[in-house]
Amino acid sequence: MRVLGIDCGTEYTGYGVVDLLSDGRSNDRLVCIICGAIKVSPRDPMATRLSLISIGLQELISLHRPDRVAIEDVFYAANVKSALKLGQVRGVAMLAAASAGLEVAEYSPLSIKSAVVGYGRAEKHQVQQMVTRLLNLDQIPQPTDAADALAIAICHLHTAATHERQSDLNREVNRDSNRALNRDVNPDVNRGMNCDPKYPPCHPERSSPPRLRAAESKDPYTLNISAAERLALDTPLRHPQSLHRPMPRLFQILCLLIFSSVFSSLVAYSQTETEAPAVVTFTIDFPASQPEHYSIRVQSDGPARYGSSGRLSADSDETDSFDLDFTVGAETRQKIFDLAAKAGYFQKDVDSHHKSLAFTGKKTLSYKDARRRGESTYNYSSNPAVQELTGLMQSLSSTLEFGHRLQYDRQYQKLALDDELKRMEEIARANELVEVTAIQPILDQIIADQSVINITRARAQRLLERASGH
Repeated sequence: MRVLGIDCGTEYTGYGVVDLLSDGRSNDRLVCIICGAIKVSPRDPMATRLSLISIGLQELISLHRPDRVAIEDVFYAANVKSALKLGQVRGVAMLAAASAGLEVAEYSPLSIKSAVVGYGRAEKHQVQQMVTRLLNLDQIPQPTDAADALAIAICHLHTAATHERQSDLNREVNRDSNRALNRDVNPDVNRGMNCDPKYPPCHPERSSPPRLRAAESKDPYTLNISAAERLALDTPLRHPQSLHRPMPRLFQILCLLIFSSVFSSLVAYSQTETEAPAVVTFTIDFPASQPEHYSIRVQSDGPARYGSSGRLSADSDETDSFDLDFTVGAETRQKIFDLAAKAGYFQKDVDSHHKSLAFTGKKTLSYKDARRRGESTYNYSSNPAVQELTGLMQSLSSTLEFGHRLQYDRQYQKLALDDELKRMEEIARANELVEVTAIQPILDQIIADQSVINITRARAQRLLERASGH
């Protein structure tokens, strides 16, 4: 498959064409065909710039004939005017693809970073380094818009390959289920007796017990059992001395009491175990990120616990630990446990074991309930359910770490609160900020603090209202 990735911009529009090559032995290889950027002058009218971008993309599509086109779904801009211009460039890119009869796939920045680096909050330089390594390039593609376009193309190829493997697995499961269903519907075919003539491979004289032989009649599938043979089959084998020896009454009562006691104990134990809620835990250790370590433990009945340790910022030498007990919303909680079920409760190895992938942190997912438990450690997983659950847990950690920094800023540097809340609003508009209600207490404190400027308190209020759906 060949994919054209496009990183839209009003001055530089990056592009990158990537091929996914396979030798038929599951050894897929990514190859960069071409990358670069379409540069337009910011002094030209917007219509002229859009025309030049459109012509450049059409030439690329005509020359390299990609199978798909991928662009970034969500974009950020400094103001409304810049956002509108970026939207116009995205429209031109989509029109160029559609005019060539190509489908357009859109991916959020979080999805792109997760697919390329394995971590949805990776820094820009980490994405560029992973692109260079995955495509076996000598140096980081320039300009940076070209590297971003290649990352978008790689994201689509990884996602498409994962979906294809999942479809193959589903087809195999359905095929096995149909075979099992056929065996259940036609059990006589497997036993080899009383066969229907429409199943010629079935031969009762070969598969039947020695005492059962086919009758010498016109119907070769009719079995004839003599009275003597039937008596021999129906007569239980007993030792002569034990034929008429009844079990003592006292012994019967004693066995019954023991059985009742054991059964009652098992029932009580089972009820106790059943009452315990299921638990999903996600842990990551990644010294190159902030925080360096964190763990999220979510119970099926709602309570959750978060713990992290690391520096408060990349420029700080101070380390700090953060612990928070909170409640996960019903929708997010249901999604977590549904994904755990799809991933087989982590009872098997979920790591892709791709040696070419950079280290993005030691991640561990575990599950425990009354009937089963499982745990798996990985760097990167190609399992769609594990990928989605990892991204969800990372988004949840991002929200809670915002609360951690807001708590610190309110105590030591209140002027920094506005920038932190502004970043939260941008992520919330991209629908990548989950469970804001988990940090509602600190947001309530900011709203009620008269020493905080009004615009900052208004941001905190909007975030809560958005989280509650008002």
